[in-house]
Amino acid sequence: MNRRNLRSVTRLLAQLPGAVWLSLTLSQRKYHLFVVAVVLYLATNPLLAPGLISSLDVVPTTLLPVSIIRERDFDLDEFLDHPVAREHDWERANWLVKIDDHYFSGYPVFTALLVTPLYLLPVVLGLGPQSSLVAYTLLGKTGGALLAAASVVLVYLSLRLAASELTALCLSVVYAFASSTWTISSQILWQHATSQLLLAAGIYCLIRSQGEAKTYALSGLFIGLAVAARPPTAIVAVVLTVYVLHRSRGRFPHFVAGALGSLAFLLWYNHSTFGSPIAQGYEAEAWAGWTTPLLIGLVGLLLSPSRGLLVYSPVFWFSIAGIAASWTKGLRDNPHIWLFRYLGVAVAGFTFLMSKWHSPGGWCFGPRMLVDVAPLLTLLMIPAFKWLGRGRIVLVAFGVLLAISIAVQLAGLTMFDFSRYRQLPAARYEQPAFWSIRHSELAFYLDRFGVGGFLGRILGQAAVSATLALFVTGASLYLLRRRGLLEQHGEETEHLREKPV
Repeated sequence: MNRRNLRSVTRLLAQLPGAVWLSLTLSQRKYHLFVVAVVLYLATNPLLAPGLISSLDVVPTTLLPVSIIRERDFDLDEFLDHPVAREHDWERANWLVKIDDHYFSGYPVFTALLVTPLYLLPVVLGLGPQSSLVAYTLLGKTGGALLAAASVVLVYLSLRLAASELTALCLSVVYAFASSTWTISSQILWQHATSQLLLAAGIYCLIRSQGEAKTYALSGLFIGLAVAARPPTAIVAVVLTVYVLHRSRGRFPHFVAGALGSLAFLLWYNHSTFGSPIAQGYEAEAWAGWTTPLLIGLVGLLLSPSRGLLVYSPVFWFSIAGIAASWTKGLRDNPHIWLFRYLGVAVAGFTFLMSKWHSPGGWCFGPRMLVDVAPLLTLLMIPAFKWLGRGRIVLVAFGVLLAISIAVQLAGLTMFDFSRYRQLPAARYEQPAFWSIRHSELAFYLDRFGVGGFLGRILGQAAVSATLALFVTGASLYLLRRRGLLEQHGEETEHLREKPV
C-alpha cells in the first residue's frame, strides 16, 4: 500500500465515527450517548481506585433515600446501628447535624430525592438500615453515573443548537470523558452531578427558548433546583438571571417564577429541619469558611499540580480562550454571543467564589470545587473555535490537550486510593506538597507504579472503555437496522432546531 492509499484509508477511518453518528436520528443520538456514558462510567474497577467511591461526605446522600422510602422523613436515625455509624463517630461527623436527638444530613438533600426512585426496587427486595455498605456503594455509584450521563445528553443538546452536529459530538466527549465529570461526578453521589445536570438543563432551555414563556419558566426552575442541590451555584444563577433581564426582559417574570418555585423546597426544608429558611446543615462553616486569600485560591484551583483545573483538564484552556473570544468584535453577530459572555462571567464568578473557600476539595482526585461549571466551560469552547479557526495547528493543539485530559482521568480511575494523602499532606493550600510538581498527585503515582505500570493502567482502562463503547455502538446499530429504524441522512454539519418543549 503506497502512501497515498494509506492516507485515504486513514482519512476514511477518521470519518467513520462521524458518518455513523449522522446516520442516527436525534432521539437515537440522545439514547446512544446516554447509554455509552452510563456504561463507561460504571465500567471501572473500584479495587484499583477505591478513593473515588470512599468519601464520607456522600454517606448521608447515599443512605437517605432508604429513610425517605421506608419512613417518609429526612432523618438518619435508623442507621445509628449501621457499621458506618459505629466506625465513624456520628456525634463528631462534620457531614451530619444533630437536632433534638435526631441526625440529619449536613448537606443539601435534593440529590438524595432525585435518586430515590433508583432505591425503590432494592428496598422492596430487602435493602434496609442494616444492609451491607457494598450495596449502598453500588447504588451510589449507579445513581452518580445516571445523573452524570443525563447531564452529558443535555450538554450535547445545547451544543448542537450553537454549533455543528459533529462539533457538538466532539465537545460532548470533552465534557463526558476529559473532565472531572468522569472521575468525580459519575462515581458516587456528590452534589456535583446534580448541579451539573440542572445547570445544563437550565442553559439548554435558555438556548432553545425562542421567546416562549414556559421555556423560560423551565429554565428558572432547573437553575433554582441547581442552587437547592448545591448552594454555591447561586452565583451562576444570579448571572443567568441578569442575562434574562438584559436580553429577554419580557420573559423575566416567568424565569423568576420558575426559580422561586424550585427554591421554595429548599426554604421549606431548611425551616422544617433547622428552624429557619436561611439555615442549613453546614451553616457555621458556610459563613466562616471563606478564609483563603483570593489570589492563592485562584492559582490553586486553576494551576496547582495537585488540584488545578487546567492541569487535570488542560483542554479547558480552550474555554479560557472562549471567554476572551466572546468579547471580540469578530463574533459580535453570533446569535448566542451574549449568552456566551454571561456564561464566561458566571464561570469567572464561580471560580472567584470557590477560590475564597478554605478547602480546595479535600481528599479527591482533581478540581472537585470547579466541576459544577463543566457544562459552561464546555459551551465556551464554541466561541474559541469561531475565533481561532480550525487550522491544522489549532486542531492538533486541541487533540493533544484532549488526549492528555482523558489520560489524566484514566489515571484517576485506575490509581486514586488516598495513599498519597496518607503519606504526604497535600490537601490544603498551606501544605507545601499542594504546590509541588515533584510531589504532585500524578508524580506520586508515577513513582509508585513506575512508567510501565502507570501507562499500563491508563492504557488498560482506555482499552476497556473503547471496547465497550464500540460494543454498545455496534449492538445499537445492529438492533436499529434489524428493526428498520436506522435512517440515512444527508446531514453534514448543519442541524435543525427543535421546537421548544
